[in-house]
Order: sequence, then structure tokens, then C-alpha cells
Amino acid sequence: MNTTYVESIQEKVLAGERLSREDGLWLLQRADLLELGQLAQTVRFRKNPDPVVTFVVDSNPNYTNICNTDCVFCAFYRKPGQAGGYTLTVEQVMEKIQHAANLGATTVLLQGGHNVAIPFEYYLNLVRETRRRFPQVTPHFFTASEITTMAQVTETSIAEVISQLKEAGQCTLPGGGAEILSDRIRRRLSPKKGLSDAWLAVHREAHAQGWRSTATMMFGHIEEDEDIIEHLDRIRALQDETKGFTAFVPWSFKPGNTPLEKHIPSHAQPTRYLRMLAVSRLYLDNFDHIQASWFSEGKKTGQVSLHFGADDFGGTLFEENVHAATMFVNKTTVEEIVTLIRESGFRPSQRTTLYELIKSWKRQAMPQPISLTTGLGEVMAPQTLVTALIVSPDGSVKLEPGVLHGRSELEGRLEMVPQKSLVSEGQSCWIVWVAIELDQANTPLRYTGMAVSELWANLQQRIGYKSVAEQVNRMSEAIRGGVNVARLTPEGRTAVRQKLVSIGAEVWERSASAIKEALA
Repeated sequence: MNTTYVESIQEKVLAGERLSREDGLWLLQRADLLELGQLAQTVRFRKNPDPVVTFVVDSNPNYTNICNTDCVFCAFYRKPGQAGGYTLTVEQVMEKIQHAANLGATTVLLQGGHNVAIPFEYYLNLVRETRRRFPQVTPHFFTASEITTMAQVTETSIAEVISQLKEAGQCTLPGGGAEILSDRIRRRLSPKKGLSDAWLAVHREAHAQGWRSTATMMFGHIEEDEDIIEHLDRIRALQDETKGFTAFVPWSFKPGNTPLEKHIPSHAQPTRYLRMLAVSRLYLDNFDHIQASWFSEGKKTGQVSLHFGADDFGGTLFEENVHAATMFVNKTTVEEIVTLIRESGFRPSQRTTLYELIKSWKRQAMPQPISLTTGLGEVMAPQTLVTALIVSPDGSVKLEPGVLHGRSELEGRLEMVPQKSLVSEGQSCWIVWVAIELDQANTPLRYTGMAVSELWANLQQRIGYKSVAEQVNRMSEAIRGGVNVARLTPEGRTAVRQKLVSIGAEVWERSASAIKEALA
């Protein structure tokens, strides 16, 4: 491995600088997978400081499988007039949405083939009736290529189609149909579907009209690494321009029953998927959310993905037919998703299409301290500065800054604070702490905040965790903005250590005031 080059990329990432195409390609082809995952986690927690993994309760039915586009990666579609083709009535679609709503769905992702026999009014009625009958359900309908088909059928513009759908009640757009945004690849995969600019134009116009959308990528077929970086580069550029994407969702191509199966008999391996997620998190510096897919990659791979940069677990997908047509099927329930997220060490939270939190669950019964990995390939940080804030119900606050050496001492320190009373009585106190990991030269590596009380969710709602996280980030920036700690004399390093402790104390003293006020 080129040590100098990986260090330069790490420096860029830790400084919040943008990666180049060359950087992205190097990470995709040569970076150590575990180091890559740790670096992606650093960015994940910079953007989303809470140890929360979100998911949406949704379903993904289809209104037609008739399509004239002939994509070589698709096993779902039927040509016009071919046996097995169908187009549902509006009422039949409503029955599917009713079923999803009965199961608690707040989002329905409705997609279909490019069926030019369907009038535009049909699509408008789907949106109107969904809004009228199921106000709690977001109609997350129609991909960019379906929007393009509507414009062709009505002989009008993309802007007009989106405007009328918006008037009917739609405000979000799924990211399907992107595949790989490389024209070289699109001409071979789906020549009738339009080139990269066509997909980007629909999302650009949707964003201009106030919609939010997701960006997706299907990899593991005929693309090269350069095509993947081109894809990431193009959606990053559009996000710079519009800020309209909520999340990025990659998944691997499933070859079963497709024309490509004879050339590509199996889908990408989990390690390739994890690498794709981690590179996406690092390269897409303007995306807040990266989605892991238990559905497309398997539940265990989905869990591991949460440690490679992903902060979202996708949806429940009560109904799904496109992957099923390739003989790749995964099913789950809300209860299982909650369990999978908990087992991965995170707190599950149900969200809306727009990433608004609806409901949160507790983490595992016994909260666990953070992993003391540095993000730079070491097993654990040689030492970690910890500032613990213990808040009692009467509002009294005890501040405990200190220096710990390794995981065992951290765990022992946490055992010294009254965790047992938290579990047995449930109301004794809150314990909130920040850990600052240092390397051998006392250089700050990562800054993490955590509450070890199950009542943290309540406290978070009362004072807002983001305000605390912002203070931790300011502390991080203040330290990184100083001298190069690695080049200091031993006396200088001691001074920096003392500075870290004092800044940590200052952060929590300010937080203590807010907590006391909330408890008053």
C-alpha cells in the first residue's frame, strides 16, 4: 500500500476537504478495507453524531410491468402484448397501499415499466387518491425515466409533468433508474432509457420545484471502477448545485433471469459492497445519509454496513417484485429491523421519507462504551481523554475529566459510575460523556459523545443533542487548528493534553447549564 498516498487522503478527510477522482479511484482499488471502513465511520459520525440508525416503514408495489425499454439487466418487465404483462387499475393500486398502511407504512415507493399506453391522468389520479385516502402515507412515486415517459406521452416538458404531479400532492422522487451514470455503460445496458443527462435533468428539475429525491447506483455488472467514480462525481456535482438529495443508496446487480445472467452469473460479494459504501461516504461529502441495504445484500451484510459509513437501514419493503423476479428475495418486519439495528450496536429510529424522526427505540439493555478504534487502522487508541457529566434528578451536576489508557480502563471507569442504579431504578441520573482519542504522539484522532443512560432519548428531546454535538465539533476544530502535536516536545504534548481536558470540561460545563434548565 502507498503509505504516503493513504495518509494524504486521510488528512483530507479529517480536515473536511473534498476528495478528487484520483483519490476515489485509489480508495476503490487499493485501500485496505478495514481502514477504509473506519475512515468512513469517522465521517458518518461527523455528519450524524448520534449512535442512531434510521429506517422507514414502507412498501414497493408496481402498477405495471409492461415496458418498451428492453434493459438487459431487468427480469421484471414484459413487452407490450407479451404473456404475463399487466397494468393495475387505480383502485387495485389503492388496495396495495391500503395493505401497506394497515401494516404501518408511512411511505409507498410505487414504480412501473415504461408503458406508453397509460394516460397521464392515471398517474395524477394515483397521487391524488393516495393523498386523499391515506394522508399518513408519502407517495414516493415514479422514477426519473417514468417521468420522462409521461412527458413523451403528453408531448409536454419534464417541468410541466413535475408541476402537475406536485399539484396532485407529490413532493419526493425515488432515485431508481440511475444504474450507472456513465454514458458508455448506459448505451450497453439500457440504450432506450436515455443517457446520464436525462436522469440528472429530471432530478434537477424536481429539486428546482422544491422536491427532494434520492440518488441510487446499481453496480456489479459491466461497469469499470472509473464508471463508478464518474457516477459519484456527477451526483455530487448536482448535490452541490441543488442540495436536493436526501440520501445515496447503492446496491448490487442481481443477474437471475436477466439477459446478462449468462455473462454475469452471480452478484457482487459483500466485501465489494462494503467498499462501495465506504467510498461513497467519503466521496459524497455533501450527502448527509448513506443507506445500507439489508434487502439487496442480505441481513448480516446490512448489519456490517452500519460500521462502514451507512447511517440508514432502508425500508421494510413489505412488497417488492423487481428483485423477486431475479429469484433474490428477502423479507422482514419492523420488529426484526429493530433487532438487527440493536444487535449492530445502534439505537433504531423510524423516519419519514424526508428523514424526520417518528419513533425511537432503546438500544440494547446494557449500554456499551464506544469502540476505541482510531479510524487509522489501529486496534484501539493508546489513550483516551474522557469527560463524564453525571446529572442527578435534582439538577446537581458532577464533572469528571480524566485520562484513560485503552478499552479495559474505560470500561472499568464506566463501571465506577452508578450504571446499576440506572438499570434498576431507571430514574436515578443521566450520564453523558465525551471521549477524545489520541495516538501515540497525543494527536487527537476522533471526538465522540455518548450517553450511557437509557433516558438519553428523553434528554435529547428536551435540550437537543445537536447543540451538544456542535460544541464537541467546535472543540475538535479548535484542537486541529493548533500546532502539529506529533512534532511537539514531551512538555508540549503534556500541555496539549491539559488543553484537551480543559476544553472538554468547558464543553460539558456549558452543556450542564442547558441540562439544569431543562430539568428545572
